Amino acid sequence: MRIIPVVCLFILMACRNSESIENKSPDLSKSEWSDEHSIDFNQEIHIREELDIQIYLEHHKELNMSKTESGLRYIIARGTYEDTKPAREGEIVTLDVKTSLLKTGEICHQTDSIPLRFVLGRSDVPSGLQEGVKLMRITDKARFILPSYLGGGLLGQDFIPPQAVLIIDAVLLNIE
Repeated sequence: MRIIPVVCLFILMACRNSESIENKSPDLSKSEWSDEHSIDFNQEIHIREELDIQIYLEHHKELNMSKTESGLRYIIARGTYEDTKPAREGEIVTLDVKTSLLKTGEICHQTDSIPLRFVLGRSDVPSGLQEGVKLMRITDKARFILPSYLGGGLLGQDFIPPQAVLIIDAVLLNIE
């Protein structure tokens, strides 16, 4: 008989404890995420990616890559048609492409028997690849390093994981 009041007291205390824990937990519906938080978050990602790219380039000094204003790194080996014009926005380009992740080297996309074909400037192909293709002529081979904001972005895209720095090896096969 003495156990029943003790059990009741224990249950009562446990209920009271869970109420106090619930009251102490933060109210997530009132969490304040500001524009400043977003800016800080994006700047942190940018700094981390730049560091990853710098480390990669330090280990691959032979690449001697150039950098555009947007942050695209590239090196282009001119092909046999050096006197042709570079690809321009609105033209249909055909490429052989191999896309890999900078950190792991894992290949996340590769055109094997079917080349990648798209309208330059008017497709869902990552903006960094489109920017790089505009620097190429037919038969040129290139290597591009795309920070995530020029590749799949914060959320990723198709075969591209979120926040991934990409290495893209491309050969421009045709311009129409």
